[in-house]
Amino acid sequence: MNLEDWLRDSKRWIDENSSPLGRWVDDARRQFDPDPKKTTKDQSSPQWQQQISEWGQELTERFKNLNLETNVPESLRNLQDFDTIQEKLQNEWFRMADWFKLGDRYRDAIQTLIQLYLQYRFDQLNESKNPEKDPVSTESERHLRNAKELAELCRRQGGAWIKAAQFLSTQGDWLPREYRNELAELQDQAPSVSWENIVLVLQESYGSDWASRFRMIDPEPVATASLAQVHRAILPDGSPCALKIQIPDAPQRIEADLKFFALAAKLFKDQLPGLDPEQVVRELSRSILLELDYAQEAENLIRFSKRYESSEWTVPHLIPELLRPKTLAMSYVEGTPIRHFLKDVPSAADSVLKTLVSSFMRQIFISGLFHADPHPGNFFITPRGQIALLDFGAMGELSPTLTLAYQDVLTALLMRQQEGLINKMTRAGFVVKKPELLLELLFPKSSKGQDQERVTKKDKGPLNSLEHRLRIMREGGVELPDSFVLMARVLISLGGLMNQHHVKLKAQELVAILMKQQND
Repeated sequence: MNLEDWLRDSKRWIDENSSPLGRWVDDARRQFDPDPKKTTKDQSSPQWQQQISEWGQELTERFKNLNLETNVPESLRNLQDFDTIQEKLQNEWFRMADWFKLGDRYRDAIQTLIQLYLQYRFDQLNESKNPEKDPVSTESERHLRNAKELAELCRRQGGAWIKAAQFLSTQGDWLPREYRNELAELQDQAPSVSWENIVLVLQESYGSDWASRFRMIDPEPVATASLAQVHRAILPDGSPCALKIQIPDAPQRIEADLKFFALAAKLFKDQLPGLDPEQVVRELSRSILLELDYAQEAENLIRFSKRYESSEWTVPHLIPELLRPKTLAMSYVEGTPIRHFLKDVPSAADSVLKTLVSSFMRQIFISGLFHADPHPGNFFITPRGQIALLDFGAMGELSPTLTLAYQDVLTALLMRQQEGLINKMTRAGFVVKKPELLLELLFPKSSKGQDQERVTKKDKGPLNSLEHRLRIMREGGVELPDSFVLMARVLISLGGLMNQHHVKLKAQELVAILMKQQND
């Protein structure tokens, strides 16, 4: 049987077996769903208790067949307390239903990921049988084909999958270039939601007379993101505004997505040396959940505007009277997404991206409040040449003490200053269990006593080398503070953007930018 036939048969088997099981779960849950139109069954009747017992036994058998943990007693008929039986069964039914909601949502995801994995293995087998083919071009073709499949999967799933794609597309060398390029398309091209569904959110937010609050709302979104989309609107006074509207059912979809990611992180933790997937999922979860809180985003925008001003930057202004749990209105910022701008004007990349890095160094190490979601879809270039920063859902904040401590660690890592590094890391909250091993891993020596990394490692810039050092720390058993990892991910994302546009920035330049920010 070839690969396509195997996958087709697998999908058919899953479809045939999951639907009856899903209906069984619905039937089981329906017994406990409140329905005022129905008369409550007599729970003391023999028929009702017999039904409970049969369902309980069937539930237990299904859990055993699925190899899932269960707290259901081995023999429910031995329990005389009906309330205990009902409570245990209800909890297990609801838990099982949650599993199958996840399974139904991720049937497509699991099948696609298995297909990509198996396709890789088949390609590797074919390459070993055809050594005359150019391995570099063959690998690039395979990466491109599978990257398109993965990007399309993220589009279909939406929600946190889009956010994960945006995150991965900016993380240095985590993925091959073909994957980063394809996933980058989702930075500002996420699937949109129909206008009819958006109207339902507007009605929920502003009431049946929602249209009276605006002179006009364009039904076509000007931007689509993983959790929301933005529509251009005109207020009654004639001023334009950007209306950010949460996608219907976003919280429920996100909850399911994050459960799946957490499970996947546990499964692959031992397969990814130098990377802590559970910590990555924690970062991603934190960022996503914050972006669902529009009241918090509004507060972040106000605080950021007050704390950080620059002629090179602009941020939108909040329109507080239109703030609701699922809608956020801001002044409209005209501009071009930075990714498209740099594609059209590549000569501007050096100036624009170094300004971007300088701004984030100031945010992190001077103001202490920084934008924590720096994917390119959140940066626009205005007609006046300013960089517009958008989307303030995910923010990081460091105390003055942590700011100085992290600055010392970052400078030592970038400048490869071995002396005093362990003490600096300890003061910054790192847990260093094997300091000698860590220094040996961070600063390997060649047989001639030279810094081996300087001799062999291709220079991809200090921000990308930071990702390499984080991996080494984890391999050396170091426990990294979540706030340091968040800060580092921001800088690594900027480094990935600079690499994409071939902008060089030496470690000395980066430290000089930091020193200049402190002296200004």
